[in-house]
Amino acid sequence: MKKRTKNEFDLNPTKNYHFVIMPPDDGKNIRLRLSKTLLWSSAIGFCMFIIILLFSGYYVFSNSFNHRQVAQLKRQTTTQDKRLKYYETELSAIKKSIQSLWNESEEMNRVLNRLPIVNVF
Repeated sequence: MKKRTKNEFDLNPTKNYHFVIMPPDDGKNIRLRLSKTLLWSSAIGFCMFIIILLFSGYYVFSNSFNHRQVAQLKRQTTTQDKRLKYYETELSAIKKSIQSLWNESEEMNRVLNRLPIVNVF
């Protein structure tokens, strides 16, 4: 029986997967031997890469959505601040008008209190 060398094709099914690539032009066959642990590690790594890619895509999308919401809220806040300033000015004008009316009412009461009371009956 002939001893195998390390370069020969190992057919031990428990440790490795074996692939043979045969070109159509009757060229030299290419033999690949890949260990199961390497293939499983690659598969797990690829799955983890896909999961990380999905989570990062979700994070970027949600972050972009949040930035749009923040920009919209800033525009809303600016509009509300302008309205608030307008209403504060209007309220100040109304307060001045009320104060003026109050002062005139007080002045009228003082004038009316000085007049003699006349009984019309």
